[in-house]
Amino acid sequence: MRFDTAAGAEEPDEESLIQVAKRVGRNRQTIWRWVTYGVAVGSNVVKLQARRIGGRWVVTREAWEQFVRETNPQAPVLPESPAAERRRFEQEQEVVMRRLGSTEEEIRAMKARRQRK
Repeated sequence: MRFDTAAGAEEPDEESLIQVAKRVGRNRQTIWRWVTYGVAVGSNVVKLQARRIGGRWVVTREAWEQFVRETNPQAPVLPESPAAERRRFEQEQEVVMRRLGSTEEEIRAMKARRQRK
């Protein structure tokens, strides 16, 4: 079975380990290790799902996409620290003052007032 890509060309639904390795720029043995042993992600081990057809291992596009998703979890976004939030606010305030036509002297005076607090 084949499926269409965005470019309109067709790609195979299943690829051999060698084809996967060439596509992702890795060695065939690396792909085989991902199939047999998996990859440690935190405290879990994620394996690339593959099946043998005759003497050949094949990987489906869906299995590859799932493997990529599971081995690249999104890190949670941490909240901004109060100091970082204050610095970002001060930088934004400076940009707004420049856009409103404030002089460099007025901006320096504003910064000096902030430092005295």
